[in-house]
Amino acid sequence: MVWLVLALIAGLNLGQFFLTKLDIWHATGLVAQTIILLIFCYSLFEKQPYKAPRNRPLSLLLAWCGAGTVYMSYQYLLVGKYNQQNFFPFFNFLCIVFLYLSIVKFFSIRDCYKVFNALRLSVICILFLCVLQRLGLSQFFRLLYPDNQYYNNIVVGTLGNGTHLSGFLASCSPLFFSKKREDILCLILLFIILFFTGTNVSDISISGFIILFILLVIWSWRVKAVFWSVILGVVILSAIIGISNPAIFNEQVFNTNGRLEWWFRLWNILKAQFPTGYCLGAVGVLSQKTDLPRHAHLEYLQFLFELGLIGFVLILNWIKKFLEMKSSLGMSFIFKMMVIGFLLSCFFNYPAHLWIPSVYACIAYSCFLVLNERKEEI
Repeated sequence: MVWLVLALIAGLNLGQFFLTKLDIWHATGLVAQTIILLIFCYSLFEKQPYKAPRNRPLSLLLAWCGAGTVYMSYQYLLVGKYNQQNFFPFFNFLCIVFLYLSIVKFFSIRDCYKVFNALRLSVICILFLCVLQRLGLSQFFRLLYPDNQYYNNIVVGTLGNGTHLSGFLASCSPLFFSKKREDILCLILLFIILFFTGTNVSDISISGFIILFILLVIWSWRVKAVFWSVILGVVILSAIIGISNPAIFNEQVFNTNGRLEWWFRLWNILKAQFPTGYCLGAVGVLSQKTDLPRHAHLEYLQFLFELGLIGFVLILNWIKKFLEMKSSLGMSFIFKMMVIGFLLSCFFNYPAHLWIPSVYACIAYSCFLVLNERKEEI
């Protein structure tokens, strides 16, 4: 099982280089769904060595998402149509749950260590690719999209978008929170790359720095280490430099790029079905009928719109239960920090609708639960 999960981590970052006839997001999705299918098939083929931990918050959330999808599918069938637009977002969520179940039923402590090292290696490779992109030496994107500045002129990693990359790298930064020389160098490189992950060539993605700053604050407080206090000071100093430049600060922090208008429009539409919402995928359906974008760029608002107050409370309940779970200082806490970073990035973009950030978060969450459940193996 662990080798299939390692193949998933590699495939998420390599599939785009081979499926060149597809755009980067659909190529990643196809690879993810294919390997998750193999993982789930294997989980049925072999005897499960462990029992899955009880997870009522996730169960209730999945049930509510499924109920909304069934209802919308019924409405479509009444007029002789198939509800693909609402079904596929639920199917993607179901794939993530399949991955979660396979990991918690098959992984041991040793497997979590293997995945931890694989995640570190994959992020290091992404950082190396980012360096190539910054130097204009990333041949793949230049050949595939010769007229698209978002692939040629900014650092996008394997995600295809600079701002998404910024949040993703920041959420993965806990993988390098140690005093090892190689980890310090990787963290410094990650920090530097965040300066080149804005929408345009000269932009800075402030969201990545905010996530990194919060994670460093949590880590410094937990480990009570002078070393990380120094690193935290560097981050604060960088923030002060950014604040001292009104142009950068105003454009990156206070400029919502029209999103505030989108949010108010979504809110006004939501009032009609506030308790239940409009079902997963509703924002994408609405974008086809209006000038609203496919994503709200604020995951919590989008889930409130699609799942309603009931679904939103279930999401908050899952987050609350997760944050309340205790973890020992070490790999378990690092996995927990990665999930927290993912949850923070949901305030700025839509990582829950992207395969690489969501799969990494799922793996971190699943391994965190495994480490909590398999303490007797240590």
